[in-house]
Amino acid sequence: MRRALAVLLTAAASAAVLAAPPAPARPGSRTAKRWVKRTLAAMTLDEKIGQLVVPGLNGVYTPLDSDALEKLERLVLERRVKEIGSL
Repeated sequence: MRRALAVLLTAAASAAVLAAPPAPARPGSRTAKRWVKRTLAAMTLDEKIGQLVVPGLNGVYTPLDSDALEKLERLVLERRVKEIGSL
């Protein structure tokens, strides 16, 4: 199950590294609009949906051999979820 944790951490780190360059500082500018169009055009539908899903750990301990961690791993690997929140 250490593999599961490693996969989740790697996926989270990779998302930041593989993401498009940061958007320009001025929202609404032509440059920002072009960046948004290019970024969205490069994303698959699964990646776009994955950006909208933020599963939570609800502030509880999640053991490496738990069903909850396996579910989170599947969300990251299969559903392209890019962020995991905590309450």
